[in-house]
Amino acid sequence: MNNQKGMVFPIMMVVAAAFISAALFAIDQYVPDRKFHKETEEKLVNDHLLKLAAKDLSIMLPQDITGKISTGIFFYQNGDVYYQVKKQGLAIVQVTIFATTKSGRRSESIFIFNLSSAKITEWRER
Repeated sequence: MNNQKGMVFPIMMVVAAAFISAALFAIDQYVPDRKFHKETEEKLVNDHLLKLAAKDLSIMLPQDITGKISTGIFFYQNGDVYYQVKKQGLAIVQVTIFATTKSGRRSESIFIFNLSSAKITEWRER
């Protein structure tokens, strides 16, 4: 007990201050990262909704011989997609799709669909 000479307490204070500083820094970095991950997740879900709707419309449009499909809504697990179909030519239609996730994120895309080849020829996002 006579060998301590008062050196343990100051060293322990420095180690504790370093540990607390590192913990505060990690917490400070965690909050923006969590927001970034949430925003990225919402963007990916919204993009996925657009791709699902485009795929479903790619299947539906060539089967619509009468041309009666003009508007509609697809309901998916993570949101819904509203679409409008406008005839551009004999075998070409323009489709506008509006996707809304369950958390309220919205996006709009327009694509040109060739009915004779049953393929999307042009894709634009707004």
